[in-house]
Amino acid sequence: MYVKPVLKGFCRFEAACRAAGRRMSRHEHDGARTSYAVRSKAAQISHHQPGDPERLAEAVVALVDAPNPPVRLPLGSDTIAAIEAKHLSDAEILAAWRPVSVSTDFPSAA
Repeated sequence: MYVKPVLKGFCRFEAACRAAGRRMSRHEHDGARTSYAVRSKAAQISHHQPGDPERLAEAVVALVDAPNPPVRLPLGSDTIAAIEAKHLSDAEILAAWRPVSVSTDFPSAA
C-alpha cells in the first residue's frame, strides 16, 4: 500500500459553493482572522474555481494506476502557480542569505 499526497487547487464542488455563500460573522476567538480570511476568499471565488472535480478524479485514478508515480502530485493551474511563486520566493531568499546559511557549517578539514 502506498500513500501519495495530492495537492489540489480550488474545485467547483456545489456543496462548497453553497457553504461559501453563507453569511459570515467575525467572532473573536483563536484563529478568527485566519478562518475569516479563508472563508472570505472562498466566497469571492465561489463558482469561479478553475478546477473540475471530474477531471480531478480522473487524475487521481491515473496516479493510482501509474507505474512510477510522483512523491506528490500538484493538480490544478492555481496549485502550480502557487508552487512556482513559492519556489521563486525561496530562490530569492537563498540568493540573499546564502553566505549566512553556509556559514553555520563546521569548517572544512583541508
